Amino acid sequence: MTTKKVLYPLSLLLCLSLLGCSGKGRDVAQNITGIAAVGAPISGGQVSIKGQSSCSATATTNSDGTFSLNVANCSLSGGFLVRVKSPRATIHTVAKADDVGKNLNVTPLTEIVAARTLGTNDLQSVSSLTEDQIEKVDLNFEQARSDVKQAIRALLDAEGVSSNFDIMSGSFSANGTGFDKVLNTITVAPNGSNMEITLKGTTGGTGAKVTIPADVNSTIPDSLDSTEIEKAKEASDEMANIRTLLSNISNCMKNNNKTCFSSNYATSDFRHNGRDLSTTDSDFWNDGLEISSTSYVVFSDPVLLEMNEARTEAHLMVKEQGFENGSSYGTPSYTHYMVAKEGGEWKLKGNQFPFVFGTYAALVSDNSNNVHRVLTASGPSSNDNAAITKASNAASTGTGIRFSIPAINVSNQTISWTSIQGYQTFSIPDSKAKLLHIISIL
Repeated sequence: MTTKKVLYPLSLLLCLSLLGCSGKGRDVAQNITGIAAVGAPISGGQVSIKGQSSCSATATTNSDGTFSLNVANCSLSGGFLVRVKSPRATIHTVAKADDVGKNLNVTPLTEIVAARTLGTNDLQSVSSLTEDQIEKVDLNFEQARSDVKQAIRALLDAEGVSSNFDIMSGSFSANGTGFDKVLNTITVAPNGSNMEITLKGTTGGTGAKVTIPADVNSTIPDSLDSTEIEKAKEASDEMANIRTLLSNISNCMKNNNKTCFSSNYATSDFRHNGRDLSTTDSDFWNDGLEISSTSYVVFSDPVLLEMNEARTEAHLMVKEQGFENGSSYGTPSYTHYMVAKEGGEWKLKGNQFPFVFGTYAALVSDNSNNVHRVLTASGPSSNDNAAITKASNAASTGTGIRFSIPAINVSNQTISWTSIQGYQTFSIPDSKAKLLHIISIL
C-alpha cells in the first residue's frame, strides 16, 4: 500500500493556523463593554446606541458603573454615540465601528470629546447620526481626543494618572481614586455652543476653568493653572474622609442604633427637610423608610458638587439605597446633602431646607405589588389601595402632610402633574405606575 504525500499551499496552512480566512471561523466582536462614571459610578443607567442605522440594543449599568451591550443585530458600519441615561446624569461617548469589542468609557470628559468631534454640545437631541456626522467622526475624533486630554494634562499629572492613559478607553474603577478622582474634581457643563471644564473647590476664576470650543478647528484659548489645580486636589482629597462619614452613618442605621446619628454624625445646626436634632433619629430616618430591626439605608457613591476654599463645608450628591432583611429594594435615589467640619471632623449637615422642597418621590406601585416606600403615619404598605388609604388617613388626621399627585403616562414616559393639596381623601389615577410626591411638611 502506498501513501500519497499531500502538499498544502502555504496560504492554506496559514489560514488553518489562524482558525479561518476571510473572517470565517474568527470570533467576531459583538459586544460593547465599558464603564460610566462621574467621579462615582452611574448605576442603573440605561445604555443605548445612536448610529446611522437604528439599533434597538440596550443594557443597564451595574452598581460599579460597568456595562455590556450586545450589538450583534446592529449595523455599526460607521461612527456611533453611546448614551448612558440615569437620574444622576446623561452622558455620551463617541466611537468608531472598529471600537466594538473594546472597552469604552462614558464620562463627562468623553462627553466633551463627542461634542468636539460632532461640532455640537446638544448631544441629547441626537437620535441617529447623519452621513455628515459619520464623516466628522472619521475626520475629527482623534484630534478631539488629543485636544481634551491636553487641556487637562496638568490635572491628570497632579492626580498621578499615567501619561499613556486613554481618557476614551483606558481601564479604571469608579472608586474615587486615580482617573475617577479626576472626574470628581471637575464640573463639565455647556457654555453657549461650547463646553466648559471648571475645577471644584475653587472660585471658578481665571486658571480654574477651560473652555473647549465645539468646533474642532478652533484652538482652546485657556488652560488650568497649577495653583488652582492644587486647590481642587485638596478638595478631592477630603472626599476620602467624607466617604468614611457616609459609611459610618450607613453602618449606624444597619445596626439599628437610633441614637448614634445625632450623637456622632450630625452637626449642631443640622436640618434636613424641616427636621433638626430636636427630632428623634428614628423620625428623621422615617423619611420614606421605616427604621426597624430589618430596614435601613445605605449611603454611597458621593459626588462632590462644591466645597468652600477653607475645606470646612461641601455640597454632595449622594446615592441612597434602601435595604430590608439584608437585601436591597426599590431603585436608588440621589439626594443633595451638605457636610461640614465640626470639631475637626466631617459631619452631616442635611440640606438645610426648613421644609420638604419637592425633591422626594417614592414609587407606590407598578401594578405587580412591587411597592417600595411611602411617607405615611404607619410606614410601608403592601399594595396600592393600602398606600392610598394610609396616606389619606395621615393627611386627614392632621399630621401636617400635604400631597401632590403626578399621573404618569408610562407609554411615552411623560409626567403630567395634578396637584391635589390639603387634608382631604384622594385617589391616584389608574395607570401602570404611580408616584407620590411630597411637596411640603407644615
